[in-house]
Amino acid sequence: MDIILKFTLRNIKEKKLRTFLIILSVMLSAALYFGSTGLSKTIEKTYTQYLTKYYGTAEIMIYPNQNSPSAFIPDYQLNSFADELEYAVGVMHGSGVYKVSRDEVLRFNILGYELDELSTMHTLVLSEQAGIEPFSGRKVIISRDTAQKYGLEIGENLALDVHGQRIHFKIVGIAQPTGLFLEDGRNTYAVVPKEYINSLNQVRGKSNTIYIKLLDGSQKNSFIERLAQEYPRYTVTETIREADIKEYTNQITQPFIMMVAIVILISIFIIYTSFKVIAYERIPVIGTFRSVGATRKMVNTVFLVESIVYGIIGGITGSFLGIGVLHVMAKLTTPSWLQGITTHVVYTPAQVLTTFALAVVLSFSSAFIPIWKVAKIPVKDIVLNNIENKKKPRKYKYMLGLIFVGLSMLIPPLLPYNLVMPLSTVSMLLGITGIIMLLPLIINTLIKVMEGLFAGLFGNEGLLALKNLRNNKNIINNIALLYIGITCILIVKIVGVSVMTEVTSFFRNWKFEILAAPQMADRHTEAGLRSVAGVEDTYGALMTRNVEVVGTDYIVWTLEGINERFFDFMNIEVPGGPGEAVKKLNSGRYIIVSTHIKKLLGLKENDIMTLKTPRGDVPYQIIGFTSTIENNGNYVIMSDRYLRLDMNEQYYNMVYIKTNNDPKLVQQKINRKYSRTPFWNDTVENIVQRNYQMNSQLFLLLDGFSYVTIVIGIFGVLNNYIISFMERRRSFAVLRSIGMSIKQTQKMLFIEALSGGLIAGIIGVIGGIMGINTISYLLRSMGLSGTMQYDFTVFWLAVIAGVGVSVVASISPALKTSKMSIVSSLKYE
Repeated sequence: MDIILKFTLRNIKEKKLRTFLIILSVMLSAALYFGSTGLSKTIEKTYTQYLTKYYGTAEIMIYPNQNSPSAFIPDYQLNSFADELEYAVGVMHGSGVYKVSRDEVLRFNILGYELDELSTMHTLVLSEQAGIEPFSGRKVIISRDTAQKYGLEIGENLALDVHGQRIHFKIVGIAQPTGLFLEDGRNTYAVVPKEYINSLNQVRGKSNTIYIKLLDGSQKNSFIERLAQEYPRYTVTETIREADIKEYTNQITQPFIMMVAIVILISIFIIYTSFKVIAYERIPVIGTFRSVGATRKMVNTVFLVESIVYGIIGGITGSFLGIGVLHVMAKLTTPSWLQGITTHVVYTPAQVLTTFALAVVLSFSSAFIPIWKVAKIPVKDIVLNNIENKKKPRKYKYMLGLIFVGLSMLIPPLLPYNLVMPLSTVSMLLGITGIIMLLPLIINTLIKVMEGLFAGLFGNEGLLALKNLRNNKNIINNIALLYIGITCILIVKIVGVSVMTEVTSFFRNWKFEILAAPQMADRHTEAGLRSVAGVEDTYGALMTRNVEVVGTDYIVWTLEGINERFFDFMNIEVPGGPGEAVKKLNSGRYIIVSTHIKKLLGLKENDIMTLKTPRGDVPYQIIGFTSTIENNGNYVIMSDRYLRLDMNEQYYNMVYIKTNNDPKLVQQKINRKYSRTPFWNDTVENIVQRNYQMNSQLFLLLDGFSYVTIVIGIFGVLNNYIISFMERRRSFAVLRSIGMSIKQTQKMLFIEALSGGLIAGIIGVIGGIMGINTISYLLRSMGLSGTMQYDFTVFWLAVIAGVGVSVVASISPALKTSKMSIVSSLKYE
């Protein structure tokens, strides 16, 4: 055993490139797995961190709606629940405008807090303070970033226009950018004493919003129901819905999990072929050891321990590399509106252990089959060098391959929408595995088609090269590796182009140039906007958000009320056309539902969808469906008249603005006019650019994953050519002994590589189209149309790449044949 072990260690040391290849494959698989599994928790933490800026540690909030008797809530009503609460914090909301210069203003969201309650609910770290206590009167706390940006210092006055009057607040605290004062590029907060804001509103003992944290968080749902009875005319809801966070993160992380599964599959191939090289290289020495008494068990144990060592090294290095991969993935997948939030990657000891275990199991299991096969070779055959594998492929594998391919095509269209995301990965892997099992049959079929062409182009060497491809396991493995890599690249490229095109096309349906969100917008607001030079027309969009569908756990993100002017600003296809649709919607409680919701909930025309409204549960009849990616397909249309009646929505959520001049110049004029009461607005062009940038970052990352598969696949192809050369040394020697020249042998190997790469490219294109078909259903489950934009130039480039990789990888074996000794290859070792 000691001699075998020393021999193995010497081989590992001598074959540095192969050792590096195995460890690299394990390490990359482990790193990508680590990054993809950690991305979900990282995004959840980033998004939750963004939400806690607004809600702190609160779990429940109460706030007025259009059905409420007042815009203020009495604080004392919660006294009866005091023994169940960790805290209940009442907050007063307001707004103020700080004039930075003639053309620039800064809008502050003013929050009225008791100082101790602010510290209880949010993380408050003051970098500077002076005279902060008692926290009463005209005092204000602002963020450090705001102070630095606008040159504001502790002790200075901050002049804010509030309710039409200018009030000078004294800056008594400058807060570090944490919690409420964490800058996100959207909202700038100023905290003032609650009693002062109450006096401005002429109310005492009341709040705009009450935030609650329970002593026992597990009772949250039941407590919300009880609280809703105590505040029947107010909205009582969770601050942060876990389901919304999960849905948001799944849409980002699912594609990476799919790519990791494919990377692991290709790594298995590479480790398998690497150990096949190792096993075949060591066959002569194994024969010597076996002939002097070493058992199969002894030899197998040493080989398997070697594979475990590779797994351990790959697992450790992969975990460290995975942290870096996770940082990059987190950075590139963070949307622009979260860029102000510091992204902290999240990983756990359990995740590290799982990654390590995956690496060890991956290396061990991939090495087991070639080791086991070599162990089965009789000592007699090893001594006589009779190790060529002449087994014919079993026909049952073809049947199983056909079943797998069939299932990969049939499963996605039949899946319920809530299972499409996880099972589409399974379908894709089934398709890839099925094609690999069918490769001998596909290759033999393509060889028959290519024989005439190759005979004319390359003569007898061409025909001989094609015949050498038949049932050659190493060439089949090469084609499999190239096929997987080409498939991944095609899927990412085509799907990326398709998604970008679809999203861009959606924004083209916006027949306006500026999107604005004025506070408490109504017809007077519209009239004011229309008076701005360059504004051609406006449309006030009436919406309500997060509406529960009764009897399900589904939440409609956007319910929009429309009228006949809606279609002048939005190009959305509706049943019967715009005029007929509006007429029908106005005639009663009817709705038009997106096709995404239709498939998700299994709806059909004339079904009743009951929505939870301030008036109670109200049934609406579905009169048709619309294909739109608005809010990722989570979108319902109804008459604006009934939206006002049932949802108590009186003010426009958004205003769509058409311009007859440069939108950017018009935007500047709007901001100048409303400098005292500024509101968010942006040009559609800017919105499209930000969206495009975010999607580009996501597909850039997926591109990286696909290129990893092709890079490690290239190493695998090189390995297989080395194995093929080793296994066929006797065959090469026989051909040379009967008259084939070195140049003819090299030409034959070149043609083998050329034809193998060509076949891999063709099969890769077929596999790519299958994978794209599967992904199209995944996109539909995410609210997109799933219509693919096929670029056939990419397909041709994929075929050329397959040929190029295969030919380059064959150079080394071709050179070795020129140095091969015929006598030493024919005689036994």
